[in-house]
Amino acid sequence: MVTILFLLLGNVWVARHLSREEAGLFLTLYNGISLIGLLGQLGLRTSVVRWIADSFARDLPGKARAAIVTTIRLTHYSLLLLVLLSLLTYVAIRALGFNAPLTTSQALLAAAWLGTQGVQFTLPEVFRGEHRHALAGFLGGTLANSLILLAFIATDWFSPNHSLGQVLVIVACAGLFNYVCVMSRLSRMLARLPANESWPMQDALRESLPVLGTQVSTGALLLIDTVLVGLLSGPVQAALYGTASRLTVLINLPLQMVASAISPQVVRDYANKDLDAIEDVSRLAATAAAIPGLVIALLFLFFGDSILRLFGEQYVEAHRILQILTIGQVVYILSGPTGTLLMLCGYQSSTLRLVSRIALLSCVAQAFAAYCFGAMGVATVVMLTVAVLAITQSVATKMFVGVFCHLRVSFR
Repeated sequence: MVTILFLLLGNVWVARHLSREEAGLFLTLYNGISLIGLLGQLGLRTSVVRWIADSFARDLPGKARAAIVTTIRLTHYSLLLLVLLSLLTYVAIRALGFNAPLTTSQALLAAAWLGTQGVQFTLPEVFRGEHRHALAGFLGGTLANSLILLAFIATDWFSPNHSLGQVLVIVACAGLFNYVCVMSRLSRMLARLPANESWPMQDALRESLPVLGTQVSTGALLLIDTVLVGLLSGPVQAALYGTASRLTVLINLPLQMVASAISPQVVRDYANKDLDAIEDVSRLAATAAAIPGLVIALLFLFFGDSILRLFGEQYVEAHRILQILTIGQVVYILSGPTGTLLMLCGYQSSTLRLVSRIALLSCVAQAFAAYCFGAMGVATVVMLTVAVLAITQSVATKMFVGVFCHLRVSFR
């Protein structure tokens, strides 16, 4: 929750200090980097939690250490490859004479941002497998986002004028500092675990790549919308849409938090074939997440224009976009942590087939809507897509896992 709060405050600063064109470019770049970064994660973000939780549950610390070492190596190799490919793509665009939205220095900073964000989103999940959720959250976004926000505030003391280049410098430096902290804590964790087992990278990839497909498909649903609006409708429309989209993250945030918290327990209960325990904890978590999520949704539906004024008067016109996106998020949180359960219980391939088909159709529809109708059209497509995804994943969870995980009316 703190991570998202810092992120939103940072977005408020960007919206109020950059022009709508530069703010739209920044939001487009953010979503693009996040989407590309999913490829660099190789599905390890979810898989490593299951591996480590299962290893400690079976009293196999050596296996847990092997999983951590393999995850660190795969993450670094994949992100380095993606950074190099991104820079080569930028060079090719400039060499062919096309207009690039970023200068060379901005492209280098964006590449550094890509690499550090991939590490930030993946490796701290190691600690979640050991039930150290606070540390995982701190190194998985809270530290970097708090440093970024503090740096934004500090720059106001030195200069009233700000640019996209300055923002990228701050983001890249915060990411590098967070990277050092993550690797330091992982080194200390590895030092206390026995090095008596190994795990070939090909074996890890065999389990994680189906998760990667699901995460990329889900990421396309969540991230490509702002990118398409920026590319096909212009940076001003991207600024409006991206601002509204960032706010709706707050609705789904409680569900993400409880899904991460119950992940180790779900792995243990599924290994013991205790489906009743899985359904109880999942529905309890869904109910606990739905309460704050629905309160936030009601605020967006009835007071969205006032909330958007925090970003500046020029963003008030995005309130209709905010209302449309909110409806889709409400349907999603009511369905519970369905996607998490499917992957934790080993149904990565089935989830991949389901999500990838929905994602493909949605991306095509979003591109058409962005070109013909702008941000409002994309918001409508995203709302329908999120609702369909929530319903189909609920049905799939009952079919494959054998449990329901939507909210219940009362606690017990």
